[in-house]
Amino acid sequence: MKKTIWLVALASLLCSLFMVSCESEKSEPKKTRREILIEKQKEQREVEKLKQSQSKFMDSFSKEWNKMPYKKIGLLELRDYKKDTVRFAFIFNRKPAGLGEIKKITREAAKLALKILVEQGRRPAEEWLSLFVWAEKPEIGETGKKLMRIYGRTFYDFNTDSLKWVPLKN
Repeated sequence: MKKTIWLVALASLLCSLFMVSCESEKSEPKKTRREILIEKQKEQREVEKLKQSQSKFMDSFSKEWNKMPYKKIGLLELRDYKKDTVRFAFIFNRKPAGLGEIKKITREAAKLALKILVEQGRRPAEEWLSLFVWAEKPEIGETGKKLMRIYGRTFYDFNTDSLKWVPLKN
């Protein structure tokens, strides 16, 4: 008898909780078609603005990067450009002279990217911008499989407003 009373009370409690949660979901106003259309247009404008920003950034960056002596030893590739993230990879076409060379190249690329972002009105530290420059070299494995050796990365630390080098630990 006691078990039945407890079960009925529990079922009643669950039903009342379910009803309250359903009512709270219903109380949120639904968006009209016009509001949804306005949001989509706003998103499209944001995407277009980001594409223009990326194009402007890459034009300036390429112009400056091509003046540097690193074209002979590798290729710098933009991997990702978002509002809060910029990611590059420097791909060596030969074996690097050492970690010092890798650190120098990735640091120069990150420094140049920061300089151009600031020139374009961005404030990396205040925007919590993530900036990475990876150092890589394509290789062939023992079985002929294509591999990518990753040496490390230079990244921008927005907390200390500085560039930091992190070698890859094998």
